[in-house]
Amino acid sequence: MSHLLDHVFGDLDSYFTLSKMSMSFYLSMLWEILTGFAVVIAYLRFTGRTQFSQMNAIDLIGNFIIGGVIGCALFSPSITFMTYLVALVLSVMVLGVLNYLYLHVDFFHRVTVGNPIPVIRDGKFLMKPILSAATKVDVLNVTSQLNLQGIFCFNEVAYAQLEPNGALTVTKNRQEIPAVTIIYEGTIRKDALEAVEKTSEDLLADFKKYGIESEKEIFLAEYAHNGFRYICLDGHVFPKAANPEMVGGRHLLAEVKAEEKDSFSSAGL
Repeated sequence: MSHLLDHVFGDLDSYFTLSKMSMSFYLSMLWEILTGFAVVIAYLRFTGRTQFSQMNAIDLIGNFIIGGVIGCALFSPSITFMTYLVALVLSVMVLGVLNYLYLHVDFFHRVTVGNPIPVIRDGKFLMKPILSAATKVDVLNVTSQLNLQGIFCFNEVAYAQLEPNGALTVTKNRQEIPAVTIIYEGTIRKDALEAVEKTSEDLLADFKKYGIESEKEIFLAEYAHNGFRYICLDGHVFPKAANPEMVGGRHLLAEVKAEEKDSFSSAGL
C-alpha cells in the first residue's frame, strides 16, 4: 500500500512540476508576442503605414523577416528575451532605413518598387517599354483590365500605363494623360525626363521663365500635355493657374452692369 501511495504522489509531483514549466513557457510566449506586436505597431505608426494598401515591396518583405524573428523566438527556448528584442529592433531599423532610401533616392525607388510602364498611346501598343519590361507586362491582363473598365477596343484608348502595384490607368481623353513627376525634393528624375522626350537643357530653360535658379528650390515638378509645372519649397506654384471661378465671376459682373446700363437707358435716365 505504501509503495502504491509513493507512486501516486510521485506522479502528482511530476505533473505539477510540468504544469509549472508549461505555464512559465506560455507566459514567456505571451510576453514575446505582446512585445513583437508593440514594436511592429510603433513602426507602422511612425512610418504612417497603417493600412495594407499603403505598404510597398519593402514592407511586404519586411513582414516576412519580422514574422520569422518572432516565430523563431517563440518556439526556441534557447533564445533569450534580450536577444529576441535586439533582433526585432534591428529588423525594424533596417526596414526604416530602406524605406527612407525608397522615399528619397530615385535609383533605390526604381529598383525596389519600379516606375509606371506606358503600354498604349493613341490606340497603339508601345512595344519598346513592353518588350524591355517583358517579365512585368502581361498583355492579356492589360486587355482584361480594359474590358473591366468598359473599353473593348484599343482604338478608344488615348493613353494607358501599368502602375507599379499592377493596376492599369487608362484615359480616352488626350488632354487627361497622367502627368509625369520630373523632380522630387530637389532631385531630377532623369529617366522620367527622357520618357517625356525632354532634356536637362529644356528644363533649365523653363526654370528661367519663373526665376527659378536651381532644382534644389523645387519640391515637386511634373510634366503634362501643357508643359512643366513646379511646386517650390517655399510654397509658390509656377505657372500660376487662372481661377476659372474668378474669371467667370468677372464676366458675370460685367454682364450684370451692362444690363443695368441698358435698363437705365431705356428708362430715359
